[in-house]
Amino acid sequence: MNVRAIGFVGFHNSGKTTLVIRLAKHLRKMGHRVGIIKSSRHGFDLGATDPGKLAATGCPTAGIAPGRIQIRMEGP
Repeated sequence: MNVRAIGFVGFHNSGKTTLVIRLAKHLRKMGHRVGIIKSSRHGFDLGATDPGKLAATGCPTAGIAPGRIQIRMEGP
């Protein structure tokens, strides 16, 4: 089994989350298993914020912030 990781870094509001969402959906349609890790200096909210948008892809999603780790996995 080959495992690959891709990292995205950029300025605030540069389109990183939009790119990751589109790429995750595309890779899943191709039959790949996709997991997403979001790091932040702030807390996480699963509403309309980036972590919420990433979790809405249906991919296992982890959020890492100082003093907090949040993992969300969709069950079958």
